Amino acid sequence: MTNSTPTPEDLIMTNPTQGPESRLTVRPREMARMLGVSLRTIQNWMAQRGLPHMRIGRMVLLDPHAVQ
Repeated sequence: MTNSTPTPEDLIMTNPTQGPESRLTVRPREMARMLGVSLRTIQNWMAQRGLPHMRIGRMVLLDPHAVQ
């Protein structure tokens, strides 16, 4: 019997030929680079509930399509 619950590694697509925009999730630092803002700005947006994110243990994942 296999476990169908995805692991954090399953949620992070690691194909190096794909840019962050084409992935399902990105980490906060990648999101900051994509948007041209600081990591602290991303953290502030998450704290103010303005940026949807998911925590898995200590790992934080963001939807790169949530911000246009």
